[in-house]
Amino acid sequence: MLNQNNQNAVQSAFQGNVNAAAYVGFNLWKGLDGFQKDSQEAAKFVKFAADGGHVNSINVYGFMLDKGDGVPQNKQEALNYYKIAADQYSDPNAMFNYALTQKSLNNRQEAAVYFKKAADAGQLHACSSYGLMLLNGDGIQMDKLQGANYLKRAADGGVANAMGIYGNILRGVGQYSNINGFTYSKTEAFKYIQQAANKGLPQSLYDLGMMLKDGEGGCPKNPKEAIVYIKQAADKGFIPAMNQYGIIMWTGKQGCVDYPNLVEAATYLQMGADRGHLEAMNNYAILVKDGTNDLPQNLEHTVKYLRMAASKGYIPSIINLANLLYSGYGEAFPQNQAEAAMYYKQAADKNQVYAIQVYGAMLRDGIGVQVDKNQAAFYLKKAADMGHGYAMLDYGLMLKTGDGIPQDKKEAAAYLKKSADAGY
Repeated sequence: MLNQNNQNAVQSAFQGNVNAAAYVGFNLWKGLDGFQKDSQEAAKFVKFAADGGHVNSINVYGFMLDKGDGVPQNKQEALNYYKIAADQYSDPNAMFNYALTQKSLNNRQEAAVYFKKAADAGQLHACSSYGLMLLNGDGIQMDKLQGANYLKRAADGGVANAMGIYGNILRGVGQYSNINGFTYSKTEAFKYIQQAANKGLPQSLYDLGMMLKDGEGGCPKNPKEAIVYIKQAADKGFIPAMNQYGIIMWTGKQGCVDYPNLVEAATYLQMGADRGHLEAMNNYAILVKDGTNDLPQNLEHTVKYLRMAASKGYIPSIINLANLLYSGYGEAFPQNQAEAAMYYKQAADKNQVYAIQVYGAMLRDGIGVQVDKNQAAFYLKKAADMGHGYAMLDYGLMLKTGDGIPQDKKEAAAYLKKSADAGY
């Protein structure tokens, strides 16, 4: 039952009072101030107020159309309302919503124009969005320094994701390294990332944990606290944290825990693996390969997850799969040297030096493949020139004896000396 003031507001709205309609519509939409939430009924009042020039209602009704909340979804009509509030009434929130909708429709240049307008009018989420577009050259000319400046404004205004991103810019990680004119600071990075983590942002929880684990950039090293943040990030669904937490629990190293917990490790590594994390697939497969008193062996999972990661081109899994197939490993991994050769070649053709050497030796000896001395020499020389000691020895011996390739004792001596100097 509405109180007398709200009953009067409803009556006034029905009599054509725009402000009353805006008040009733908004409170029906949100279920506030004694009104029972009713989006469909709210939309009628909000539209009336919007069409009567009530600025906030124009933006709200656009949002309802945009999301299909109380009215049938109609993004084009939503854009019309947003644009009226943005252009005619200079409403920063409408500018931001207009830009978001245009970006969702892949109209990135138009989105950037209105993100900038909203940002320059003080809309903090627009500062974050526009900063990211500048940082990545997303539909506009890349300007990393300006992007960082907009993200700082958003971060300083309390936007959690901007805090986390700006913190990583200050760290200089990945794509954020080498921004001309930008002043990097690990100490400042720690402050921003800590603020974002305190707001529960999963990636920032992970980043804070990693900084604490290593004492990165002079921040306080605290491995015991680090593992708490990394686990929180994993439990909030941040996939790299699942892998990292699994590794820590598996090895029991880095001062984060007092002893390994393989069951916990397997649980989190499998979580990461099942969400597509390639390193987690590989780690989980290796962890369950042998089993322990605490963790049962699961060769079926070893096969499954190594093949999953290998099929996506993950080199460590390709190598691990090839090694197991080369020698065989129980019923789950019967020896199959032809298939092993196929995987070694995949890794070799991606310049993995160990695989280059092994595949060259297989070609030389006809293991899993037809003997091909010329190709063997090609791969062995390549590995040797990349510094692989056994390959230096193998290629040097082929040159010395003229094993399928032209004999060259002088060149052979040079490779054999390099191999000997390397301890082979």
